[in-house]
Amino acid sequence: KVVSYMKREGFYIGGKIRIFPSDFIVEEIWRDRICRVDYSFLTRIKDLFSVRMQEKKNYLHFTLVKYNWDNIRALNHIRGQIRVSLKRFGISGTKDKRALTAQRVSLWRGEIGVMKDLKLPDMILKDFEYSDERINLGDAIGNRFTIIIRDIDKINHDHVYETLHRFKELVTTKGIPNYYGPQRLKGNVEVGKAIKCSNLKLAVEIIVKKVKPFLEKGDLNKIPKVFWYEKKILQHLHRYSRI
Repeated sequence: KVVSYMKREGFYIGGKIRIFPSDFIVEEIWRDRICRVDYSFLTRIKDLFSVRMQEKKNYLHFTLVKYNWDNIRALNHIRGQIRVSLKRFGISGTKDKRALTAQRVSLWRGEIGVMKDLKLPDMILKDFEYSDERINLGDAIGNRFTIIIRDIDKINHDHVYETLHRFKELVTTKGIPNYYGPQRLKGNVEVGKAIKCSNLKLAVEIIVKKVKPFLEKGDLNKIPKVFWYEKKILQHLHRYSRI
């Protein structure tokens, strides 16, 4: 739908996106800041002295910069490092996995001294601040996207520049249709209907359908890491469910 819309409106220039995760940058926007993916020298200095300069409060807020990490997996990894429940974390919204993203996160009873010294693969924690409030879904104003389009051919640079300029004018005045693709809707509609009808068993069956061949072998540990979400559900059911 998006491609056909772009062609119809004369904005299509071809090329490829997301060849590398860093080709798609998402920076969360708040009223008092833009969560940037870079880690400047001044921010490093501020974080270094923030332990002694701030009064401790119920929640610790920080910016999470992650590269090619799913939101839940990233928070789960951090949770495992500091040995706390995932429920302690709060975010305003999920960010793309195959991307370089920056967003604010809250942690109940978090300690700056502990969090700033964590060694995390392809992640940075920065901009630490104590707060009385938890971060909840929808608290941020929006997101800023920086997208690299590669391998554009058969079109001269002047045409690309002119097309992108017209596209910017459209977006900043009239907006564009809000199409949702497989990332948000593939399988989610059926799962949502099942949950709404209180048929949790059907919802679980739909979610774990992808790993059915591995279930037939009877060993959850052989499920590939790419199906980590399905594996987590099955492990939970194996441990607690009586169904």
